[in-house]
Formats: sequence, C-alpha cells, structure tokens
Amino acid sequence: MLIAAVGFYLWNAQQTEAEAQEHLGQIERVYAAGNYEQALQGTESQMGLLEIADTYSGTNAGNLATFYVANAYLRNDMPDEALTYLQRFDKDQDLVGASALAAEASILEDRGEFSEAADLYEQAASYVESASLSPRYLINAGRAYESAGNLDAAQRVYTEIQETYADAPESEEVQRHLARVNAKRAQSTS
Repeated sequence: MLIAAVGFYLWNAQQTEAEAQEHLGQIERVYAAGNYEQALQGTESQMGLLEIADTYSGTNAGNLATFYVANAYLRNDMPDEALTYLQRFDKDQDLVGASALAAEASILEDRGEFSEAADLYEQAASYVESASLSPRYLINAGRAYESAGNLDAAQRVYTEIQETYADAPESEEVQRHLARVNAKRAQSTS
C-alpha cells in the first residue's frame, strides 16, 4: 500500500511539473519580449507568471516563475513587490540564486538596511565564486558594511578581493576603499 502511495505521489508530482513547465513556456515569450505587465497577468489563453508562481509553487517551474515575477516587478520599478517574490524564491547556489540575492540586497540597501544588504551581497559572492561576479558582489558588500558603520567587515571583504581576486578589475579599486576605511577609523578615534 505504501509503495502504491509513493508511486502515485511521484507520478502526480511529475504531471504537475509538466503542467507548470507548459504554462511557463507559453508566457516566457511575452516576458522575453519585455511585456512585463502582460507576463505578470497573463492573457485570456495564457496563465500569467503570478498565477503560475502561486499555483505551482512546489515545482521547479513555479519557482522559476517566482524569479521572473520578481524581475518583472524590478523592471516595472516596483521594488517592494519584487522583494516579496525574491524572498519567496528558492535559491540554488548558482548564478540565478546569486543574482536573486544581489537584487534582494540592492533593494535592502536602497531602503537603508545596510547590514542585511551586505550579508546578502556576501552570500551572493559565495554562491557563484566567479572571478567576474564575486569581486563585484564583495565590493557592494564592503560599501554596504561601510554604510552600516561596520568598518571591520568592510575591511575584511575588501581584503578578500585583494587576496582572492587579485586579477579582477575590482582589485584595482580595493586600495582606495581600504584607504577610506582606514581614514574613517582614524576619524572615529580622534
């Protein structure tokens, strides 16, 4: 009996994923064309990203629709709505997960939530460990840490760029950032 129940569950999950993929495939063309509002809401014949994200939230396609919803809201200059969906998005440790974390961090930084933003930027850097993206995320983390007044953390991430990504273009900026952190330290002790 248990084997039959597990088999039915797996079959049902596959069917649900296939349905979600089909709906997402139809609306992705609208999304890719930059018609974000229509992609969010759908059409008479196509389920929109919002409905796909909600209806199929337990599927990979539903999760990807959640990411697309967040991005569409960002493109429509609706950061609060985007943040809601970025936080719902189940992030893998890959390029998409890193970009979702960085987008979330950017929104929080704009809101003045600098410590939280810095933590997310650092997490994004660790998700991809890319010589092209990680240093940029770490620069952003350092800037946010500085804004939060956490000079030790800012120095730590700037130094990490210097030591780990010495060949990255951002490493050329690091000396300037470290000098600014040291000047802020000196200013706070005088």
